[in-house]
Amino acid sequence: MTYKTTTNTVTFQMFAKGQGYVSIGFSDDQEMGNDQTITCTAGNNAMSIQHGYNPGKFAFRQYVGNQLSNVKIRQVDGMTSCMFTRPKRMAVLNPMAPNGSQLFDLDAEYYVLIAWGSTYPGTDVMVKHMELPIATKTKVDFNTYRIYSAGALPLESQIHGFLMLFAWMICAGLAAIISRYYKVGIGGNIVKGAALWFQSHRIAGLLTFGITAASFILIFIKVDGLTTVAVIHAWFGVALMAITTGQILFGLCRPGPDSRWRPMFNWGHWLSGKTLQILSAATCFLAFYASFIPERQRFYGIIVLSDASEKYDLKDSEKDTSSGDGKVKIFLLLYFLCMVAVLVGGALTIFMF
Repeated sequence: MTYKTTTNTVTFQMFAKGQGYVSIGFSDDQEMGNDQTITCTAGNNAMSIQHGYNPGKFAFRQYVGNQLSNVKIRQVDGMTSCMFTRPKRMAVLNPMAPNGSQLFDLDAEYYVLIAWGSTYPGTDVMVKHMELPIATKTKVDFNTYRIYSAGALPLESQIHGFLMLFAWMICAGLAAIISRYYKVGIGGNIVKGAALWFQSHRIAGLLTFGITAASFILIFIKVDGLTTVAVIHAWFGVALMAITTGQILFGLCRPGPDSRWRPMFNWGHWLSGKTLQILSAATCFLAFYASFIPERQRFYGIIVLSDASEKYDLKDSEKDTSSGDGKVKIFLLLYFLCMVAVLVGGALTIFMF
């Protein structure tokens, strides 16, 4: 989206992939609600420009006459292009406002929201967008020219995604590696009455649980809990949180080495850990496969997660756990560095789109 400002008007030009509509919203925040919208439709040879108002999470079309000028809508190479000029001061009908209308003055600063989608066949009626609209990260000053960045995911969702990647790429990976490779190498060292490898394994496991719980609570507060329209990623996330909690409680009941229950505990702990590995990977992939995730973010997210899965599997390729094998230590260091690099790639995918 680009804009050009004169004394009394602002000219906008927007582009969107596909045939349907592209819509711009002017808002006091980064979410839908109490926004002025201007929408260009170009689907099914039914081209139009529409003025609207979002009282909440839905659009209300308004017929306001010829306030918009210099309107040009076209389709080029699978892209919808729209240009129009609007007066800086423009009112929308709002029954909740004191005088029945609400003024949107572009001499003030607004967040800009961009949405796109398809139209119903043979009409210029918009279908609800599948992908999340993008919103500028700061308010736009239409009287100055600068480049503004925008993203689709709210900050809380971005933090949720990063915390989950950190918990399961780094903390859970270290918990598994330490218990597999470091029992022999540092098993004789005792810290606070327990072997060093076990203390390290326990800390990594508790960090995994704590970070997962914090991320889980954050996103539940953001979306107001589970709903009937929750995507499958959300249900997998609930299962992941439940099994992670069970794994921690199960670990607290760890019997002594001479107990007859110890073999059963070892197998149960191992099986639960493997289940969590598979479930966490599936949950992360499902997050990027959600229909509302922008296509480009989904593309890069799948690349990062595929690479992470491959690197994570490498930890099981080395069977020699002898303390004198320097190759194992080098392998573990390289594994950790690779996972950190993948985590950085995941963070960029989450925060830059």
